[in-house]
Amino acid sequence: MRRLLAVRRPPGARGFSYEDTLAYRLYGPKPLAVVVHPVITHSGTKPWPQILWDAEEALGLARANRWDVLPGPNGTPPGGWDHEAFARAEAEDLLRRSQSGAWSAPEGWHLDRGEEESDDEYDVHEAAWKNGVVKRQWAETCVVKVRQINANTFFGSGKVNEIALYLAENPCDFLFVNHTLTPNQARNLESVMNNAIAAGDAQQRRSEGRGIPPGSKYPGLEVIDRNRLVLEIFSLRAKSPQAKVQVGLARLEYLKTRLTVGGKVRMRETIRLLQEHVGPFKEVTGFRNDVDVQYHYENKPFEAERMLLRIAEVRLKRMMETEKKVRKLHRQNREGVPTIGIVGYTNAGKTSLMNRLTDAGLRERDLLFQTLDTTMRKVKLPSGGHAILADSIGFIQHLPHNLFAAFQSTLEELIDCDVLLHVRDIAHPQRTMQKEIVLKTLRSAGMPENKLQSAVIEVWNKIDLLQSMSFVPPEAVPVCAADGTGVQDLLQVMDAVVSAQVDRQRRTVQFPEEQMTQVMGFLRKQGTVDEESFVFEDSLVSIDAVLPAIAWKRWEAERKTLQDFKMPHGTFKSHPGGQEHLKTAAQSECPALLFLAYHMGCDLERIGRAAKALGVEMPDSGQLCADVHALVRKVKEEHKSQHWVFVVWSLIITAGLFIVFPWFLLRASVAASIAASFLFEVYFLNIFHTRHHKGGKLYDIPWLDRLTAPIYEVVDNTWGYNPAAWWKNHHDYHHMSTNSNCDPDMPAMYPLIRLFEGQERLWFHVAQTFYYPLLLPFSIARFPVQNVFQYGGPWGYFLLWIVLMWVWPCAMHGWTGLSATLLVQGLTGVTLTTKFAVSHSHVDLVPHSTKEADSLLTTKQMKMDAWMVNQIEESMSWGGYWMTVIFGGINMQIEHHVAPALDPPLLWCMADGLKEICKKHKIQYTREPSIFHAVFGLHRRLWELGKL
Repeated sequence: MRRLLAVRRPPGARGFSYEDTLAYRLYGPKPLAVVVHPVITHSGTKPWPQILWDAEEALGLARANRWDVLPGPNGTPPGGWDHEAFARAEAEDLLRRSQSGAWSAPEGWHLDRGEEESDDEYDVHEAAWKNGVVKRQWAETCVVKVRQINANTFFGSGKVNEIALYLAENPCDFLFVNHTLTPNQARNLESVMNNAIAAGDAQQRRSEGRGIPPGSKYPGLEVIDRNRLVLEIFSLRAKSPQAKVQVGLARLEYLKTRLTVGGKVRMRETIRLLQEHVGPFKEVTGFRNDVDVQYHYENKPFEAERMLLRIAEVRLKRMMETEKKVRKLHRQNREGVPTIGIVGYTNAGKTSLMNRLTDAGLRERDLLFQTLDTTMRKVKLPSGGHAILADSIGFIQHLPHNLFAAFQSTLEELIDCDVLLHVRDIAHPQRTMQKEIVLKTLRSAGMPENKLQSAVIEVWNKIDLLQSMSFVPPEAVPVCAADGTGVQDLLQVMDAVVSAQVDRQRRTVQFPEEQMTQVMGFLRKQGTVDEESFVFEDSLVSIDAVLPAIAWKRWEAERKTLQDFKMPHGTFKSHPGGQEHLKTAAQSECPALLFLAYHMGCDLERIGRAAKALGVEMPDSGQLCADVHALVRKVKEEHKSQHWVFVVWSLIITAGLFIVFPWFLLRASVAASIAASFLFEVYFLNIFHTRHHKGGKLYDIPWLDRLTAPIYEVVDNTWGYNPAAWWKNHHDYHHMSTNSNCDPDMPAMYPLIRLFEGQERLWFHVAQTFYYPLLLPFSIARFPVQNVFQYGGPWGYFLLWIVLMWVWPCAMHGWTGLSATLLVQGLTGVTLTTKFAVSHSHVDLVPHSTKEADSLLTTKQMKMDAWMVNQIEESMSWGGYWMTVIFGGINMQIEHHVAPALDPPLLWCMADGLKEICKKHKIQYTREPSIFHAVFGLHRRLWELGKL
């Protein structure tokens, strides 16, 4: 800690004891740097511990770039330096160096650095950096509060003067600002700081009676922002050809926007980059240590430099394409062998874990971005099998966008791994934020959400630094890579996952007859085919094959190429909407449950074979599912006339659109408004709701469905819910996980309305039963707005809604027209939302925990019976036959949820039978005689949850 607290520190003076190391005598001093961590106060300040952690991370970045870090511009931490902590750290260093013989050169030592840098150059073993008190105080000196960002200098004039005065007394080579700077800000800061350093140097020379040598120049301070420093660290670490190309591309993208007039340091960096990627430049005598910027007349500023940068970019991109082809060949050679990728925040211990699992012998250092190149090693599993373990780049907050884009191929290689080990530094105070950053980066790189949930093993590293560990979630594996604690348990978990990946599986494959040559050739090449299971029916071929899991993945890709979700004609004879349901299921988070639920009462055996041919595995089902399936088939067979009741009623509603709506536009009376409200309600419940549940086949009459489809598309997109968004939110979330956190309907009313015990009670919920009706009039009017601004629907339909519902009535009828429009929107919202709300929020419903509901959607627990119990006990039915016919079965939600694609009148027909089935299986079946009883049950629930 020599000269640490000196007011004036000459260049080359060390903050720590690096000058006592052999590396210092061999390589000379490292560049001096001052770190500034700006905190923008006007945008909301983070908690102080998090600010300090961000500042410590900035110090770590500076160390990782092989800089010697001076105290920040504050000079002294708020509480003063802890001299005892510095003394202890220096004593530890002296003892370590004397015991290790670090002052003497080992035999055979030579001056060539080689591929590896000395640990002393990064202060890896420096005791002060391992001392939490010293590190925190050093970070405190770097924190600078910024009220508002200045467009010219980033900092305000007062802060610029403070930093300039500090640098005049403590000159250095680099000023690192831990934020993104514009080229103009960086250039202006450099100019101010260099002038201050030059003035300070001149004043000191005069005070000491020394003159300024003629022709001498101060080398110049360079201002570095966060993006640039991360790029420099990556450039320093890149060893493999691909890493060098990726970093080179990222630096080019960065520098293309940084060519500024008068920026010598920027031009020096550009020349250095061009020397690497375009060709050598001859040194001009007299300019060995600096460059001069010449001003010349060009049509565009820096036209020649930009042309050279473009040349370098073309070369690098050509090299990148070559590297991609090489990597693709490597992946093909590894096909059939499971790969396990290691991901995590930088310095979380990924390389240490890699060494512990594979004896790879990779270099481990307490340093940010120690590993940059992708390293692959074979890991032996307890069962005797093996997998490939891939260690790669660590993640960090605010990763530069151009760097992220350049390393996309590396990230894609990690995402393509069968399993990921997410290594977390569980002893770090910001471990939760680090986890979110890693997951966010993986999502941005294109990793599917279902893979994040099912293919990621969370590894809690550095448990030896915890005082205690009271709770470990089941999805986490605690380890200590340093001493090997818990590594065997981790290997067992990895073995179980890998075994599941490579197990040979028997599946039934179904495909059209015309594709037999391609499919059979593929199956025989990848595994074995059971010739005795061959079945030919209705131009469809089905056969059993035994393939490894990795081969089944390739089959899924081959299947999409062959069929692209186009089922052979006649596959879904008993259910015309089956094709659309298969598409919806394939894009959902729970394809098997969704697909089977929509085909209750149909030929499940035949449809199941067709679904399996397209990769949709049927879930396990028990007696409950069998009883409901038999009931639906019986109802459909015994009440065929109810389908025609529904067809006639739907056609009456369709004709009413051309009568009632023009009446509303021309007269805008109370009667017309009430009629329009009623028409919109029955349209939404009968046509919109049922049509999309039946895969677009409302009438099951092809020519009639084609004839009416354009009318319904216009009405749906203009007044209703955007169909694409509705398929996802209603089919996949509401019907699969009713009343759970992912259900966008009833739970989404929180925090205004508390309908479930798992939601936190707020003070105003005590009155929710009274103000709840006041919210209903606005529920329907939001759909056209959401369609455009939330779901990205067409603007044309939104403008049509504005004109027909607002502009036309107001223009034609003035205030009367406006009142009529408000009456239509409000009345529709009240009646429609009330009918839906009472069906899923009743005092007698059995609440299922969110965790329980979500678990039904995981691939390991796709239990049809358990899902069906959840649907029955989280819904209720009310009213009679005519209520069911008129309002599209909205009152028979229990029946609708177990058989969503059934015509509404048939829901009433199956109610008594379903009630008996529930009684047999001891499942609560909730039913009220009328809407009034149901509304009373809803308000009882609101009152009880509001007062609890």
